[in-house]
Amino acid sequence: CSAQNLTLNQPGVHYSLTGNCGEVSIQGQDITVTMVSAKSLTINGDRNTVTAKSLGAVSVQGQDNTMSATVIGALTINGDRNTVTAPAVGPKSVNGQSNSVGG
Repeated sequence: CSAQNLTLNQPGVHYSLTGNCGEVSIQGQDITVTMVSAKSLTINGDRNTVTAKSLGAVSVQGQDNTMSATVIGALTINGDRNTVTAPAVGPKSVNGQSNSVGG
């Protein structure tokens, strides 16, 4: 990534990102992303899966997304049935139905 900003939008693709990313935007459905870290992460879509170590500000807009990370700086969820697993999560705002945030 080399601190670059990326938009990932190919449905059904598995992206493996190395290094520290800038702003990562997932735009679509059924996208899988494995990454080390990102300054920010935005998910706009449904049924996406993200695995990371360290994420800054995270925004999830959609349904049935799954994310796991070691650290999330701040978290905003607007959607339904999203699952976020992280031992350390900063300030969070969770709106919608049946969302789960835990460590």
